[in-house]
Amino acid sequence: MLLAGSGALPGAAGLGRYVVRMVMSAGSFAAASLPEWITAIATGIGVLVAVIAIAVTARQVRLTARQMRESAVREAQNSEDQTRPYVGADFVPGLAGAPSIDVVIANYGNSTARDLRLEVVGASFEPLSEGDELAPALGRFFSAGFDLAPTATRRAFWHHPANEDAEPSGAMGAPLMGEVRLTYSWQPGDGAEERHYEERLRYDLTDFLVVAPAPSEGPSTTGTGTETQLRNAVHALRAVATHIAELRR
Repeated sequence: MLLAGSGALPGAAGLGRYVVRMVMSAGSFAAASLPEWITAIATGIGVLVAVIAIAVTARQVRLTARQMRESAVREAQNSEDQTRPYVGADFVPGLAGAPSIDVVIANYGNSTARDLRLEVVGASFEPLSEGDELAPALGRFFSAGFDLAPTATRRAFWHHPANEDAEPSGAMGAPLMGEVRLTYSWQPGDGAEERHYEERLRYDLTDFLVVAPAPSEGPSTTGTGTETQLRNAVHALRAVATHIAELRR
């Protein structure tokens, strides 16, 4: 057993006081050192969080800016789609009577189609027979260009087949089969750039008049007397009344 007065180590009371001092000294060291570590770690975490937040914010800003640009482009395109002209062509039985065919050009849009032109792709309007004056006239008319207002239509002869009893007797106008090309422009206004459009339509009218409905001329009575003429007049009036009624369907 060590003696209390030997001086090598303190006694029980001194040992207690020594331990207390060591504990207090360690506590003071911990109290002085621990906040610095916490501050350093907290600062590092704060910087990392800030960097991540900045990166996420920058990405979100770029994404939002791109979405706004795309939305603006879509809105501009939708506005143009709703405002621009839409031109189409259709073929109908001719007003000159069977078996002639007319072409009807219509503007289905909400703006005027400017400088509207039509051409037959790969064929132009070459005469179909000797004495065919219709084809060159169609070529001059459709190559000159014209304006077409919204909901307006333009109708023209398109094809007259050969007829031995007519003069000239050959076919006239445009080919019965082919492809037409429509070109036109639109000026949006407000200094915007002029838009140019093109529509293509393939067609085959070889059997068109066979399947296309046509108004009936009504029955007729043969003869030269007054009674025959009156009967034909009655038949004509009935046919007219029938056609007028069909328009109201």
